[in-house]
Amino acid sequence: MAERRSESGQSAVPGTGNTLAFGPVMSRRLGRSVGVNVVPFKTCTYSCIYCQLGPTDKLTTRRLRFYEEKDIAIEVADTIDRAHGKVDAVTVIGEGEPTLAANLGRVAEALRSIWPGRLALISNGSLFFVKSVRKDASRFDVVSVNVSAADERTFSRLHRPAKGLTLKLVNEGLREFSSRYEGELWTETMLVQGVNDDPAQLRSIRDEISRLAPARSFLAVPTRPPTLSWARPPTEDAYRAALGILDFAEDIHRPEGEFPRVEGEAVTRLLRISEMHPLREDQAVDILREGRAESCARSCLSDLVERGELKVRTYHDVRYYSRVLP
Repeated sequence: MAERRSESGQSAVPGTGNTLAFGPVMSRRLGRSVGVNVVPFKTCTYSCIYCQLGPTDKLTTRRLRFYEEKDIAIEVADTIDRAHGKVDAVTVIGEGEPTLAANLGRVAEALRSIWPGRLALISNGSLFFVKSVRKDASRFDVVSVNVSAADERTFSRLHRPAKGLTLKLVNEGLREFSSRYEGELWTETMLVQGVNDDPAQLRSIRDEISRLAPARSFLAVPTRPPTLSWARPPTEDAYRAALGILDFAEDIHRPEGEFPRVEGEAVTRLLRISEMHPLREDQAVDILREGRAESCARSCLSDLVERGELKVRTYHDVRYYSRVLP
């Protein structure tokens, strides 16, 4: 595949940290999902303490055209083909905040031309006060946004937002979007111990979610190594109490399923997925097996770590593997 570059000159070649499509991966909500990346790695409006990808490199609210929509569609189509049609959804999620892509609406149109199924957008919801963002997001069948704070102090502590972003502004934008959006609006609330898991905070979060009237609402906790090591899940008792307060929320406090197998070289696939989706050791071994003995797959995994292509982090006694970006 020929090298592609964004307008800012950044490489969009798979394996460089700017892969435009990956997967399919097993999503807890969307099934077998092909992920789509529309912004450079860790270009985001937030630098969340719980993020599995590490601290944000470029904290910004400025929308730019990073990659050409036709190039994104080509790579997504190739990824779908290699999965032999075993795909339930195409999900724009990426390695940062996707609504920072100024051509997000055109990306949706391009994806529609090659994919007739469900098209989803996973966003932190921070830019929906911008009219063009609301218009672009309305092109998706499903839009999932983050609602995890009830006051400005918690919002700042949890998300560490770009200058100018406030909880008031974010909430106003989400309310405006929800009042007109005709697709499925979903919310996700990420709970972090000692930050937003107290009952008073949760009751206020519940009220805000109710104003949005989402089709589905989810409650989650950090399940992979977070940006800040102290950003840990609530205790089991606190989590169950949260489910009692957010009684409409679905419990996704469980590991994902296995990643569906696709054609192609197993190591390449492993590296592409782990660029933005840290893999449990059992998931990484499963991808590498593809006809090999388990011992061979584990040996291959060790070699990738020794060569510096993968890094390993332990979180809650579970080993996670992620791509080392150049």
